[in-house]
Amino acid sequence: LGDKTGAGFYKRVGAAKELHAIDWRTLEYHPAATSSFPQLAALAKVADLPHRLRSLVQADGVVGKFLSRVLSDYVEYAASLVPEISDRIVEIDRAMRWGYGHTFGPFELWDTLGFSTTAQRMIAERRTLPPIARAILDSGEVGFYRDTAVEGEPIVEYFDLATRSFRSLELTPGVLVLSDLKKARGVLERNDWASLVDLRDGVLCMELHGPKDTVDTPTIEMVKAAISLLSTDYDALVIAGESADFASGTNLQSLWTLIEAEHWTELASRLETWHEVLLNLKYAPKPVIAAAYGRTSGIAYDLLQYTCAVQVHAELYLGANETSYGLVPLGGATTQLLLRMHDPIAVLDLLMKASTSSSAAEAVALGYLPKDFALTMNKRRLIADAKARVLSLVSSYQRGDRADALVTGGALVRDQVERHIERKQADGQFSPHDVTIARSLAYVLSGGDERIISEQELLRLERDAVVSLCQTQATKERLSHWLTHGKALRN
Repeated sequence: LGDKTGAGFYKRVGAAKELHAIDWRTLEYHPAATSSFPQLAALAKVADLPHRLRSLVQADGVVGKFLSRVLSDYVEYAASLVPEISDRIVEIDRAMRWGYGHTFGPFELWDTLGFSTTAQRMIAERRTLPPIARAILDSGEVGFYRDTAVEGEPIVEYFDLATRSFRSLELTPGVLVLSDLKKARGVLERNDWASLVDLRDGVLCMELHGPKDTVDTPTIEMVKAAISLLSTDYDALVIAGESADFASGTNLQSLWTLIEAEHWTELASRLETWHEVLLNLKYAPKPVIAAAYGRTSGIAYDLLQYTCAVQVHAELYLGANETSYGLVPLGGATTQLLLRMHDPIAVLDLLMKASTSSSAAEAVALGYLPKDFALTMNKRRLIADAKARVLSLVSSYQRGDRADALVTGGALVRDQVERHIERKQADGQFSPHDVTIARSLAYVLSGGDERIISEQELLRLERDAVVSLCQTQATKERLSHWLTHGKALRN
C-alpha cells in the first residue's frame, strides 16, 4: 500500500527503524539484504558519465543485462510517443532534464549509449523499433542529434520525424554551453583539471572539470596558462564549469600521500607556488570573474576569493571546511577573508564552524561571499551572465597593487583572539584539537609577531600553519577518519 501506510515494498521495524524488504514469493518481510557487484565498484571510478554508462550496459553478467534491459525499455517507450505527445524529440528531452533533473533526456541517453549499437541490440532481442528510430537507422544516420558549426558558432540539429531530416535547433538567447562551444571551436589548452575555451568578444574561459581538486602541477599550470593568455590575447577571463558541481572540495587522498611520506618540504613548496599563482590571478592585468554554482569548496573556493568579481547561481553550497579534517584553508582563504571582513574573530568563527551555505544569500550572510556579488536565477544563463558582467568591467578595470602594509595587530590582537578561543573551549564548543587549529588560525590572523605585515608574508604564515598541523597526530587521525568514513572526527 505504500510507505504512508507504514508498509510498501519496504518498511521500518523496531525502535532502530531497521529497513525490511518484502519477499515477492512469500509476501513476508525480512531484513533488507545488500548486494555487492565488483563490476559496479570498478566502473563507478570512471569519471566520464557517457563512458561510464556505455561500459555499464555492455558489462558481462547480470549487471549489464539488467541495466541494458531497463534503459532499453525507457528509451524505446519514449521514442514510441513521438509524435503522439510531442512532434519533436526536443521537448521530451527538455521535460526530463528540466522537470526531473535528469542529466540526459531519453533521446540524448540513446545517443550517449550509442544509437546504432542500442538499436541493433533491440532488434536482436526481437523488439519492434519505434518509427522514429527505424527512420534514423534506415537513413544511415548515427543518432537523434548531431553537432555542426557555422563560422565557429555551434549548431545542434535534431531528427524531425515529419520531414525525416535533420533540422536546426533554435538558439536560446543568453545561454552559453561550453560543451557545444568546444565541439565547434575546440579548446585552446586542456588537462585533467581544466580547459581553456574562447568565448569570443575578447573573453577567455577557464572551465573547471571538477569534482575535486588538488594543489598539484596540472592545477597550477592551467591557472598560469590562463593568466598568460589573458595578458597577451584577451580582455577578460571567466572561471566557470559545466559539471554537476563547480568543484566539491579538495582531493584529500593526494594530500594524505604527502603526509604519509612526510614530504613536508614538497608540501610547503606546492603551497607556496599555489599562493603565488593565486596572487597573480588577484592582481591580473585584466578583470577576472568566477561563475560559481552548486557545491563550491576547497580550491574552487580559493579561486573565487582571488577574482575581482563573482557571479553565482542562487543554488550555491559554498564553504571552507578544511578545519573539519584538521587543517586551515590551503589556498589563502584565511588571508582573503581577513582582508575583506577586517575582523579576525569573525573569520576564526566562520572557519571553525566549517559550515556550508544552503544558498547564495546565506553565503553572503555567513561571510563567504562579498556583498557586491551578482546573482543568476537560471543556471543555464550563468556563464553568459558572467561573460556580460566581466565585459562591463573592462573599460574601468584598474590592476591593483599587492598589499605590503596590512595592519594585523600582532601579539595584542592574538591575545584577544586566544581569549575568545578559551571561552569557546570552556563552553564545550571546541574539542582539544579544535583549540590547536584555532590557535594556528589566531597566529595567522594576527600577523604572527608583526603588527604590520605584507599579504605575501601573511600567506607564508598560512602555509606554515598547514604544514605544522599536517605533522600532528590529531590531524592525521582526522584526515584518516574523513577518508575512511566521509565525516568529521571530533578529537
